[in-house]
Order: sequence, then structure tokens, then C-alpha cells
Amino acid sequence: MQILVFQLADTAAALPTAVIRQVLPFLQLSRFPAAPPGVAGLMNLHGEAIPVVDVAAMSGASGAQARQDTRILLVDYPLPAGGHRPLGLVVEGVAGVRRISTTPPRPAGIRLPDYPWLGDVLETPEGLWLWLDLDQLLSPALAALLFQEAA
Repeated sequence: MQILVFQLADTAAALPTAVIRQVLPFLQLSRFPAAPPGVAGLMNLHGEAIPVVDVAAMSGASGAQARQDTRILLVDYPLPAGGHRPLGLVVEGVAGVRRISTTPPRPAGIRLPDYPWLGDVLETPEGLWLWLDLDQLLSPALAALLFQEAA
């Protein structure tokens, strides 16, 4: 399996490349003043308005900074009712793609109720990496807000 490795706060995190459509440079976003925490704004990609969330801010850490290694991962977010919608994920410290054994992520032993998308880890020769569960990243309420016409 191939994964993309990046930094989440001060910890290495990973996401399978199979769910990533594109890795984009950090783009100008249209921000919403009253947006919930973690919502970075909207990006215009080829004429399509795509919601973007800041993964660090969603984890309770300070939001991502516009650095040379800050990227927007364009993913196919799975909707609860079926189907997928494009979603941008702002991440920092992109370290690149790694090939790993097919050993699945395992529970870390810590389950945070407000962060169900964090909690599994991937054991690698370089240490433990947080595994992002894309299916759990957005709460049902946030998914409904970001993808209103799909609800």
C-alpha cells in the first residue's frame, strides 16, 4: 500500500494515496467569517468550488501555516448516504509518498470522542504514525454543512 506522510501538529500522520485525487500547492482560499473551527474556506479548482478543511485545526492544534511544504490534498470524501464529493485537506510538512507493508493500522489505545478520525496508528520502521480515517473526518453535521446540495 502507498501512503502520503505529513505532519499533524508535531506528529507524523498518514493517509492512503488511493483516496487522494491530487496534491496541490497551498492555494488562495475564500474564507467564511462564521465558519466552524477547522473549515479553512473554499477553493476554486477548474471552476468548481470545493470546501477545504484544515486538518491541524480540526485536531485542536493551531491551524496550518502557509509554508513551502504546506499542501492541499484533494480527496474523494465518502458521503454517509453513498457517493463521494471532492474535499480539500490542508496539511503541513508533506514528506512524500511511502510504500508500506499491508499491515493494517491498529488502535492506539486512545480514543478521543471528539476526534473519531484519529485513534489508529501505523507501525513503521520510522516509528508510529497517526492514521487518518477519512470516513470519520467530518461529523455528520459538518458534512451536511459543507455538502448541502448532496444531503
